[in-house]
Amino acid sequence: IIFSPFLWTYCSFSLFLRMKGFVAPTKVVTLLSALAAFLGNAAVSLAKTNEEIEFEATTPFSSGEFRWAFKGRIRSPEGIQSVVLKVFKPEYRNAYPDEGTDTMRAQAMALELAKAYNKAKPRSPPIYFIPSRIVHFEREVKNDKGEVVVAEGQEITVEPYIEGTFEKFSSNNGWVRNDVLTPGAFAHWTWHHTHELIVCDLQGIRSGQSGQGLGLGKEGSFLLTDPAICSLSKSYGATDGGPRGIDNFFRMHVCNALCAGFINDRPRLQIKDWKKVRPSRHTSFEFHETVARSTVQ
Repeated sequence: IIFSPFLWTYCSFSLFLRMKGFVAPTKVVTLLSALAAFLGNAAVSLAKTNEEIEFEATTPFSSGEFRWAFKGRIRSPEGIQSVVLKVFKPEYRNAYPDEGTDTMRAQAMALELAKAYNKAKPRSPPIYFIPSRIVHFEREVKNDKGEVVVAEGQEITVEPYIEGTFEKFSSNNGWVRNDVLTPGAFAHWTWHHTHELIVCDLQGIRSGQSGQGLGLGKEGSFLLTDPAICSLSKSYGATDGGPRGIDNFFRMHVCNALCAGFINDRPRLQIKDWKKVRPSRHTSFEFHETVARSTVQ
């Protein structure tokens, strides 16, 4: 199988973003793959000079071990878009400086593979991914207690907020829900298609009633966000679990009707101490050597 080469375009935009009530103008650097619009899996909105980003509150609505998640809005002439702002906690702000680039690379690969999967498996409930942005803030943001929640120059992730019941279907350390069939089959197919990697850490919402007649019930289509990739080359950043992550997934994944045609196409990595990283529903995150591997939601 031959992949088209990735053509990466890193677009810098000087934007004046007014953070509601407490932040002066900031500069946004948006990292977008040139492939993203071509792939057509989700709408990609390029930043404009008259956009504004607002925090709805400086208290996170969700908190993992390493990151906070805040509700926010993007204002533009086209209207108001609800977004989620993901921010590293103070002790991890400088732990992984290339996270933005790696996130965009993993996202572009996931978009391409989702499009190929939907074409190759037309009877399967389709998989779609929502692109995100990487934002650098020039000035710090403080909460009501005076604590810094966004440091000067800190990089955060901005994602569209999606309505619906948010579900976790797999992680990047082997954990996978076998009661929901499509995400596990999609991850298995990405190995079958590439023999190099799996797309994992799948979470998002379901809608519609696609997939009936395959014993899938009403799984619907899947609108997913913030995927990770585990690759043999371990080249997709801190959430790339490498061969161990791939091996853990295939130890946990139970094939289903959607795996027909590649049930026996599994890697033979022979990792003996696979339980060293125990499968859990939280995303495994590996920082520099000075920071131990742990988990982040």
